[in-house]
Formats: sequence, C-alpha cells, structure tokens
Amino acid sequence: MNQEQSGQKLPPVTPAQIVCARQIKKFFSGNLEAAVISYPPFPGTEINYLRAQIARISAGTHISPVDYYKFEEDDEDDSDGEGRDSFVENVEFEPPRVQELIDPSLSNWVHHCSTFYHKADVFGLT
Repeated sequence: MNQEQSGQKLPPVTPAQIVCARQIKKFFSGNLEAAVISYPPFPGTEINYLRAQIARISAGTHISPVDYYKFEEDDEDDSDGEGRDSFVENVEFEPPRVQELIDPSLSNWVHHCSTFYHKADVFGLT
C-alpha cells in the first residue's frame, strides 16, 4: 500500500460537533486539517466535521424490521436514563409480509443501534 492509499484514523466525535454538523451545510475541501468556516462556528477542523457527518449517517441508517432484535435480559432495567444498547437477534422473529415492509409510513422499521437526538444525546432503540 503506497502513501496515497493509506488510511487515517478519525478522532472521536463530540456531541457539540454533531449538533453543529446538523446545522451547517459545507462542502469538504479534502484537506483534513482545514478550518471549517461556517455559521454557527464548527468546533474543530475538517477531520472532525467528516467524523461528525459519518456518525450522523451511520446512526440514521442502521435499521431493521420491528422485533428482529430484542434486548438482552440484563438490560431490562433502564433506570439510569442512558438507554439500552445490548441487543440480540430474536430467534422467534417472524418476518412481516413484503407489503407491510414497504408501507410508506415505515411503521414496521426501527433503528437498531444507538441514535442521536436533537441535543446529540445517544439513546438505544427507537
């Protein structure tokens, strides 16, 4: 693998970066160290903006049919308010009919991974 093909590990994303990335529309320049000039001001450089956009896309696209996954038994207590994030495939799952899955209301689909809410808090299944 040559220098041009090597990858670079992206930094962790912060809630402030996710909130701001949601509010701005900005083209990427390709320079990961470039400042992101925007309003509201983005808290980081282009590498942070890229990571925030990847987190938003990933959180919004992990979906599955309702009841395809279930929570593990020791995750039943949600008293700490942080949401549940340990799930396993439901072996008793019976797939819905295709007509139900293509319903425009999307009521037969859920996010099966943590998702971001408006304040960039992370919660479990929605």
